[in-house]
Amino acid sequence: MQTGRLVWVGWVVLMLMVVPCHNIISQEAGDAAKTDTTAATDPVIGLRGGMLLGTYPSGTFPNVSMVETGEQTGEIPSSHVDREGGRGYYVGIAAVIPFHPRFGLAADVGINSYSLKFRANTVDPSWPANSPNVAHPAVLYRVAMAELGMGVQWNVWLRTDPLVKSWIFAGYLKAGGIIGVSTISTNLIVTTTDSIGKETEHQGKFQSDVQLQTPFYLNLSGGVRTVVFAPWLELQAEVSARLAVNSVSDTTAPNDYSASQVIMQLGLGYRF
Repeated sequence: MQTGRLVWVGWVVLMLMVVPCHNIISQEAGDAAKTDTTAATDPVIGLRGGMLLGTYPSGTFPNVSMVETGEQTGEIPSSHVDREGGRGYYVGIAAVIPFHPRFGLAADVGINSYSLKFRANTVDPSWPANSPNVAHPAVLYRVAMAELGMGVQWNVWLRTDPLVKSWIFAGYLKAGGIIGVSTISTNLIVTTTDSIGKETEHQGKFQSDVQLQTPFYLNLSGGVRTVVFAPWLELQAEVSARLAVNSVSDTTAPNDYSASQVIMQLGLGYRF
């Protein structure tokens, strides 16, 4: 349900950004249109922000110890994830250096922040399987990750006819790889429920001999670039699907956790 609402909010924001520009641009006889072919060969850098439409974990999260009591949650299989907890945001800078009107080198630098909710197996195996959440504590895991992406951008559609009035001058696909870096810290909250239904939050941690996570993603994106009020400015809208390639693992805790993502970005670009 949350994911569906986020998708609709994203589309509404996109329309509010681009619709007011349409009437202004469609009234211009050809000045903006004539810049399209040259714009496709101009380097562009953009400032972007966006939201995670979905985060899809796989693998197993390690035992989490509660700081106050030392009790452990047990291993947390990704099949028990609460996917509504996978919301987050993205902010960053994107650049494209064309070497042909249809192709260019793309680079991205940004911060990716998200959270996940898991339901652990058990704290005490002596409790019956049908016990309340005291036997199956909820774990909230927050991640903030710096990332660098490289790839190739292909203009699938490019407006080249000055007589064609359109506020979109390029539609593109982008493919490449993204590497992220984040610390493994105690950004975990464990929520337990006692026999009378009272919930208690605990700070959580897990043992690890790995100081940094370095996840790698294969990235496939699709987007549009639009004319805006000045010929050197453009609006950008992009949706990306990121497939996690490696898992975050170490020798101390049984952990092969990874998470794929779907992200929507909106931004303002400047052409040189």
